Amino acid sequence: MWKFLLVILLLISGCGILSEPNQVEQAINDVEPIIQNKDFCGTSTFGFCQQEADCIVAGCSGQICGSRFEEKMSSDCQWKECYDKTDYGLVCGCLKQKCQWYK
Repeated sequence: MWKFLLVILLLISGCGILSEPNQVEQAINDVEPIIQNKDFCGTSTFGFCQQEADCIVAGCSGQICGSRFEEKMSSDCQWKECYDKTDYGLVCGCLKQKCQWYK
């Protein structure tokens, strides 16, 4: 998060350190979101999205986070405690134009 804020501050200040568009894009892409707890065993498809509404929860146990633009995914109906997104504080949403579980 701090890298992203640094990029924004540099752009606003006009200091010219990141003057090339490719440098700005690379700096933004280097920022890593906080993605799911390591104990959570759900699946992210990383399908394309432009907004939160493009991401949907799928699978018999609600353990798959995917894009509404993708072919529907199915799963077996076995329930595991590690599928419970609320226990891990996760939501299925759009980060860097990819549908995924995140905090």
